Amino acid sequence: MPIFSRPIYPALWPMMRFSSRRNLRRADLSNADFRDAHLNDTNLIKANLSGINLESLQPDGFSAINLANLEGANLSGAHLRNISAEDCVMRNVNLSGADLSHAVMGGTVMRSADVTNTNFEGVELASVTMDFSNFSKALNADIPSYKQNLR
Repeated sequence: MPIFSRPIYPALWPMMRFSSRRNLRRADLSNADFRDAHLNDTNLIKANLSGINLESLQPDGFSAINLANLEGANLSGAHLRNISAEDCVMRNVNLSGADLSHAVMGGTVMRSADVTNTNFEGVELASVTMDFSNFSKALNADIPSYKQNLR
């Protein structure tokens, strides 16, 4: 069971919802409901975020993880549509099967990330570092021509 699940720790939810600079290193947040959460500048190194829901409850809303360190984190199957994830560290992150449609990811480093079946519909990838990530298996990724042969 995830450590920050709403049913288990309802008193923690309001505090976590709009928090920054938290240390959640190696935390098990799998399948947690973090809709509309703002986790800016949070340490999520090697955290298990598989199946986490960071979408918004509002049609025009968003969650934010700007400046977060997600190195080695498991985000497989995560719901990250419309997320603001600018200047994040996503080295060696597992994003397989995640939905990043319409995410804002300027300045994010996705070096050696697993993006197999990850939905990048509407994501501007021009300023995203994607060295050693195989985007040929990503979905709807509009790779700029000058980045198409990166290794």
